Amino acid sequence: MTEYQITFDLEYMDKQEDERTAETTVIQEAENAKEAVSELLQIYSSKMKDIHEIKSLEAESEEN
Repeated sequence: MTEYQITFDLEYMDKQEDERTAETTVIQEAENAKEAVSELLQIYSSKMKDIHEIKSLEAESEEN
């Protein structure tokens, strides 16, 4: 194995490692985004329930 081949192999391995790191980062960011969207949907659902309850109470109070 020549010095050139060893250098090339090391550079190739470094590039592969960089690509794996980038893939891992993208996956982590996607998982974080998924969690954030899930939290937002829970908040939205809770607020919609609150609004529905308020409207029901308003309707009840208008009937009385």
